[in-house]
Amino acid sequence: MISQYQEIQLGQNVIVNGINVYDEFDADLITAATLPPQIDKSIYKSLGKHKYNINTFNVGGNSLELMFYVGGHTYQEAQLNVNKLIQEFIDNVVIIKLDESDFEYVCVIDSYKSEYTDVEFYYLVTIIASAIKRLPLVKLDYGSTYFTENTEVEFTFNNSGVINSGLDIIVRFGGDTSFTVNCKGKTGKTNLINFTNISSSNYYYKIGGLDGVVHRAGNVAFSTFINVFLNTNLIDFPIVKPGDNTVKFIQNSTGKIKSVSLQFYPTFVI
Repeated sequence: MISQYQEIQLGQNVIVNGINVYDEFDADLITAATLPPQIDKSIYKSLGKHKYNINTFNVGGNSLELMFYVGGHTYQEAQLNVNKLIQEFIDNVVIIKLDESDFEYVCVIDSYKSEYTDVEFYYLVTIIASAIKRLPLVKLDYGSTYFTENTEVEFTFNNSGVINSGLDIIVRFGGDTSFTVNCKGKTGKTNLINFTNISSSNYYYKIGGLDGVVHRAGNVAFSTFINVFLNTNLIDFPIVKPGDNTVKFIQNSTGKIKSVSLQFYPTFVI
């Protein structure tokens, strides 16, 4: 058996929910691989037998396979580090970031295994998790100057992702008003969202396509909030599609909207 435990990092840094797992658990990444998703489809040949027609076509979620060497100064310390690493994934939705790119992975663990190696005080740990690949949150902020002279204001922006993802629309008001948002909904159709009975100055209102909420709060962090879903006619939460997107705001009089923030994650297939 090869001996002598050494604290020399060989793999790239892995950040799990803000924790560097090498620093905290002595978990050194060997490989990180995206496993192909399952594709569920129903097809049949056309009448002329020269092409396929598709009835249904659904792409399942991706999986991320992470392999680590996890060590310690003693057998017991190595075993404790293995348990701490695995526990970080259990019962949590975790955000994983790797050194190699700006991408991050939103993961829920599917399985794990641990086996002792021929290197003293090192275990090989494999973790497989369902994963969504995305770039960090995009925030597009627009100030009051856009709304002082116009009752209708339109913003066009680009989503670098390749699939639809949710859109958060956060609006701050300066007085009694009502407004309408014209955007795409999750069904793909144009979505006219009417917001009424806004009577509190300097409150923030969120139409949350990322988490499916409609909230009002006294600060942009929404640390405390109330549900104002009944102030809208919402039936379809807003999304962004790949490429260019347009969101239009219509206020009942000029100057009532003080700021708008549009937030989304560019999201990818693999």
